[in-house]
Amino acid sequence: MKQIQKNSIKPLYLQIREYLLHKSKGKSHYRFPSERELCKLFAVSRPTARKALDFFIKNNLIARHPGKGTFLINRNTKRLSQQTIKILIRNSWKTWRSDSYFGRIMNGIMSSISTSNFKLQIENYSDRKKYELSANDELLIWLSPENSEISAIKELAMNGLPSIVINRIIDYPGVVSICTDHELGANIAVSHLIERGHKSILYVGSNNEQIINEYRYDGYIEACKRSASFNFREPLMLSGEDLNDKLKKNLKNILEAEDPPSAIFLANGNFQETTLNTLEELNLKTPEDISLISFDNVHLYSQTKNISVIDQEVELLAEKAIENCKKLGTQKKILIAPKLIERGSVKSIQT
Repeated sequence: MKQIQKNSIKPLYLQIREYLLHKSKGKSHYRFPSERELCKLFAVSRPTARKALDFFIKNNLIARHPGKGTFLINRNTKRLSQQTIKILIRNSWKTWRSDSYFGRIMNGIMSSISTSNFKLQIENYSDRKKYELSANDELLIWLSPENSEISAIKELAMNGLPSIVINRIIDYPGVVSICTDHELGANIAVSHLIERGHKSILYVGSNNEQIINEYRYDGYIEACKRSASFNFREPLMLSGEDLNDKLKKNLKNILEAEDPPSAIFLANGNFQETTLNTLEELNLKTPEDISLISFDNVHLYSQTKNISVIDQEVELLAEKAIENCKKLGTQKKILIAPKLIERGSVKSIQT
């Protein structure tokens, strides 16, 4: 690993921490340098050296032995098998156990490993987990990571621990990205509306899922560009807490205005129920009064309510992830095309 860079925007204590992570990787009895030794080694102050070690101490990852030094705590005397697959779920995802998207992903994974020797573990990610992961050789599969997890994935790959990422594109050596083509999916949805005569389409998205939303919005824009008579509308981008409350309030204002859209494209399937409830409160029916198409085939609800959707092939994403578990180490991107499921929420209008 490179020595620390005094002119780097990354704080010195973080650079030292990464150095210690790299040096201790795979060494069950690694002796950590003392604060005095770190000061001499990197020409830094005592507070900087102390801050570099602080994370390991607070999370009980190292132990001090008087007269001998400070050592990495060896929690697992038996290393995990190379055939262990660890599924990492982002820490902010609190409802994944009852999430149909997660269920479909796991169905694809379980179907794929049923005839293999792989062992499976599922854990929520945390900062502490990153340092524990570095000490083992599990096969890592990350499910829909966001910014904090993506930073960890890159750091781990930099230190020789590659990852497979499901439904995010991370352009980084040692990371295999297996992702729905979100831009294509949005393009298909909006093109479907335009082909049926819709010129005023409201895009509803969430900045909380920033990476995915950007791809889907790009697909929406690309489809709009192909229609010479398209009436571009300001998108409804929701962020922060209570997204469905914000959706209801803003959607009412838009639909009660003088020039409402003729169709709505939901770039987030979690908005389906709130959207239909809002339309009902306004005495609007789909597709008679307004057409509706949504990304994501929400389990049972989409079909029950007859909503046309862009369905992600999530089981296939999971199967491809397992297929690539033994092909790690190179930069790779695999895009899976979603499919349009037409139901009864879109009508043709006169042009």
